[in-house]
Amino acid sequence: IGNIETFNTTVTLDSTNPNASIIINNGNVSTLGALADLSLTYYDLNGVGGCRYSQSDLNKLIKRCDFDDTFFSGSQYQFVCEHSGNLIGEGITWNSSGHSGKAPGMNISSILKFSSDPISLTSPEGTIQFKFKPDWNGDDSREYVLFSNPLTYNSTIEFSEGFVVYKSTSNELVFAIANSTHIENISGSATSIIANEWHELTFAWKNSTPGLIEAYLYLDGNNISSSTSFNVYPQNANRTYYLGGSGQMNGTIDDFMLWNYTKPIDENRMLHFNVSN
Repeated sequence: IGNIETFNTTVTLDSTNPNASIIINNGNVSTLGALADLSLTYYDLNGVGGCRYSQSDLNKLIKRCDFDDTFFSGSQYQFVCEHSGNLIGEGITWNSSGHSGKAPGMNISSILKFSSDPISLTSPEGTIQFKFKPDWNGDDSREYVLFSNPLTYNSTIEFSEGFVVYKSTSNELVFAIANSTHIENISGSATSIIANEWHELTFAWKNSTPGLIEAYLYLDGNNISSSTSFNVYPQNANRTYYLGGSGQMNGTIDDFMLWNYTKPIDENRMLHFNVSN
């Protein structure tokens, strides 16, 4: 009837659109009942197995950094990111305990930032996502900053013109947005955050007329809080972005992504649940 062929192959993919061809029965189209049974095992450059995929529009991915490619310049790590610019690390520990490969470990002396502005906060919408493995539990009644980029900053409740995402002393995960005079926020429980385990933070926004501005907050693929009635939004977009605040994180960060659209809940769940290592 025919032959059963078993073979292994390795396909190396870069950031271009992947293409692959499989020829069955030496291209003899007259053969009846040709059958191919295919399976795929994925390993990244660090030998980490798993499979990741997303329904998200990759044409709208503005920046991605997996922290595996870096060089040292003076006292700074320069993490090479896809699409635009580098992330700068100061006082960090670059180690092999990342979510996928290597990642920067952070403490009270660490700064992880990028000063280029690949997406303006005054643009219509966006989404930021990254993995984090904290040294703390979400119910420890202490404050930790996961992301900040305000124009002026005194504390998580006193800043202007920007975003701050933090775990509060009341054990809430908070996404706060400020203009020059007011701060509004959404929040949800942070008690599911477990020390030394990987979690995924996602926050998204959509600018509009006052009273219709949108904000969304996700933890581990679950929408823990949202609003479609914010009145404030940053107007000044020239600032530095800090992952983990300024020495306010304590833990490890990996797989940073910045999108130029407000990702819906089904895409955020897909991204979280379909990554396995």
